Amino acid sequence: VMAYQAATPIDKFKIRVSPMHDLVMNENKKLDMNSRMAEKLMQINESFVERTLVAPNGRFQIDNLEPGNYIVEVSSEDRVPVRHVGVVVQPGSVTTVKTFILREGARIEGFLKDVDGQPINPTTVKVRIVPAVNSTLETTVGPGGKKVMQQGRSPWKAKDLHLNKDGFYGVGGLPPGRVTIQLTSPAYCCPEDVTVTCGKSGLIRKDFTLVRGAKVIIHVTDLEGDPVRVPSALIFNSDKSTAKVDGRRAMASGGINGQLTIPKLAPGSYIVEVKSFGYRHERLEFDVVAGETKILKAKLEKLH
Repeated sequence: VMAYQAATPIDKFKIRVSPMHDLVMNENKKLDMNSRMAEKLMQINESFVERTLVAPNGRFQIDNLEPGNYIVEVSSEDRVPVRHVGVVVQPGSVTTVKTFILREGARIEGFLKDVDGQPINPTTVKVRIVPAVNSTLETTVGPGGKKVMQQGRSPWKAKDLHLNKDGFYGVGGLPPGRVTIQLTSPAYCCPEDVTVTCGKSGLIRKDFTLVRGAKVIIHVTDLEGDPVRVPSALIFNSDKSTAKVDGRRAMASGGINGQLTIPKLAPGSYIVEVKSFGYRHERLEFDVVAGETKILKAKLEKLH
């Protein structure tokens, strides 16, 4: 396993050896290497191997494989994975594969900070990078076959990234294609998923400024003060458009005790229509600021 251009061995890498006989034919009568079902079948096969190796000379050896055809994939941190397809293992012999040349891929990095410019606490936000569905990867077809550029799902998998104490995240070795950045948090309002296009190399910088969400609790009763079981609500902005949080419609959940909870809203003005079967709905208007928990009351009139 060698580094591209530098021609020096890569001393730490991950290798996957997947048996091809579990692959199925697609509509073009070709082996469907990118089938998720085929991948699952290969991984539960006894001949499937996945290891992280440390080898100063970049050489690897996998023993005790059953004879047959295999897909061999090699990856290393901050480098684009490479896949050799159709590696034939003969009984009682040693199969030598062509050298894996891993090049540095594109890199995405950035900072997550709050509206005051302070780093986001690493425990409050999760960052996930999802690779392109049709990223380009370099594949060797057949034993000793020539290199081709094949469109297909990359062996590079989605990754959960960790923020450091400065709110910094980063990931390298991204294959060419479209990559999606996903942020989730129970405390902060996050943007919609951000999709960027990676080239063969280069740095893409994506910083995010997040604001703490507000939590709203509504106690829903009838006119006699008894709890209304499992109430629901529709949430709108002050201009009567549908309210969203994290790029999705804002949600509310009600319990049998009549408590209705809106777990997260961005600071601003809202209208909530509180409902329950057999009752007239009530409309509430309110404002929230970052990080607050607002308590409201709603009284619903029973229909006769």
